[in-house]
Amino acid sequence: MILLAFACAPDLADRIVWDDGEPTPPLDTGSGPPTSVDVSPDGAGWRATVDARDPELWVALDLDVPSGVLPETPGWDLRFSRFDISANGGITGDGGVEAVFLPEGDELAVPTQGWISDAPDGEDDGDTPDYAMSTWYAYDSETHVLTPHPGTWLVRSTGGAIFPLQIVRYYDDAGSSAVFELTWGEPL
Repeated sequence: MILLAFACAPDLADRIVWDDGEPTPPLDTGSGPPTSVDVSPDGAGWRATVDARDPELWVALDLDVPSGVLPETPGWDLRFSRFDISANGGITGDGGVEAVFLPEGDELAVPTQGWISDAPDGEDDGDTPDYAMSTWYAYDSETHVLTPHPGTWLVRSTGGAIFPLQIVRYYDDAGSSAVFELTWGEPL
């Protein structure tokens, strides 16, 4: 199990905290919730819990390795901040990461069209970039709950592999939002 911690203070250049080569729990500087990535084997693939509760920080994941990494690391594939998921491609990175969504029931095959990367903000009310995976959820306006769309994201990583990835949930067992649970398998 790999646990990376990111301190909330922007002046700390080295934000991974290690104790004798083993990861340590997230730091809590009092300026926001701890932020971390926990990756573990899951059958023929991987499972990650991504704590993206701090709106001031991005938490990054490398699907190729698989592990949590600093967002400044060139090999990151996806990064998370609250409900936003950014890919290392397009306007947010030079890693060439692209994604395409296959709804539940669709054949798990690599399409030749429909791949997208992060793009400049389009025609909407905000000024947030149009992230490649911005359509990952359905929003219930009565309960204000975000629910992952059933299906599989195919993510072309910085290493060029195509990983099938599912967003299992967005809330932890205590009901806290922005604590993603993800699974992904071997490259297609």
